[in-house]
Amino acid sequence: MQQLSLEAWSYIGYINTVALTIVVLAFMFRDVPLDGVGVKRPGYIETGFIVCIIMLGLILRLSFIEEFQAGEFTSDEAWMSIYYTSSIVGGEPVRTGATKILFSYAFDLWHHITPFTVTWSRGLSALLGIAGVAAMYAFATATFGNRVGYWTAALSCISLYSVYFSKLSLEIVWALVIPPLVLLLVWNKRDRCGRFILFVAGCLTAAGMFTYPGTILVFVALALG
Repeated sequence: MQQLSLEAWSYIGYINTVALTIVVLAFMFRDVPLDGVGVKRPGYIETGFIVCIIMLGLILRLSFIEEFQAGEFTSDEAWMSIYYTSSIVGGEPVRTGATKILFSYAFDLWHHITPFTVTWSRGLSALLGIAGVAAMYAFATATFGNRVGYWTAALSCISLYSVYFSKLSLEIVWALVIPPLVLLLVWNKRDRCGRFILFVAGCLTAAGMFTYPGTILVFVALALG
């Protein structure tokens, strides 16, 4: 059987990533309950607060990104950005205990539209990091109410580990985005969480799985501040 070309694998990954994202977003924001746990539609002040949090998060994650780590790829970044990504997207065998398939395809797609530089590579992590802040805010608000959601957004915005890993071109940043999205998806559909919803949540979790054992320290650090 003829092996698929690198370009073919790339397009398969893109289609999978885009389709999965559309499905998840559609189920996340359709029929979202706003009448439980003290959840209310945010007013102008609350909306302004969230916008300020997002802007602050972007500033913290994008500032000095060119000079971070002497402006060069760390050894881990170089392996992830070049060897792992090219191998995964190309459908080639690769041995690594810390692989996020979805991140590899997202990284490859990102560099189809941006230059392959240290700054632009880390820029993707910065955007994913701030997306993680938004995802954690959405999940905390849906489950515990507006006040907890605002505190969650503020604390995750300035979290040292969240900011730090958002400045590195590493797959670990995906761990800041995937868990709250999966939890939000399942929570919003908890009353009718059928097999399809669980299937989508399982696919999303598997595609973003971070198998490196040390990742547990990241969640501990996030919880501690």
